[in-house]
Amino acid sequence: GQVTPVGTWVRAVVQEGKRGICSFDDLIKCTKYLLEHYPEIKDYWSKQYDFIQVDEFQDTDSNQLAIVQALYERHGNLFVVGDPDQSIYLFRGAEPTLFNNLGNYIPNLKTIFMNTNYRSTEEIVNISDSVIELNRNRIPKSCFSKAGSGSAIQVLMGSEDCDLAELE
Repeated sequence: GQVTPVGTWVRAVVQEGKRGICSFDDLIKCTKYLLEHYPEIKDYWSKQYDFIQVDEFQDTDSNQLAIVQALYERHGNLFVVGDPDQSIYLFRGAEPTLFNNLGNYIPNLKTIFMNTNYRSTEEIVNISDSVIELNRNRIPKSCFSKAGSGSAIQVLMGSEDCDLAELE
């Protein structure tokens, strides 16, 4: 019979010596490949979604961004949420700079900063801001607290994990 696009990709995975085992990253790469090389697949899936929303965008990589772009192009309705200062998946290939450069990929980008903290005191938010501001290649922003003033920040130091446990 006729080999489908997915069949072609699975054959390539098998030939790479993976014995048909696919990781999450393999599935992302397969999806990107299908959307880029088979216009009928891209057309079908982009018609299924009038709006695309991505949460935790700071943990997106370039393959995932390519999928998002392919799906939102038709309608131009994209909503992303995230904070590049909170990226935690660099070890998995996340590229928080994609967030910083979003205006290069998305025409008519509108940015809304959600910089109000409702839980932490002013002292905690201020000291957090002072540490985060040391990051390089970031979108400048400052947060503020709605929780009001609280206790002074205390720095407790110990040479071992056990020392720190005893401080509490």
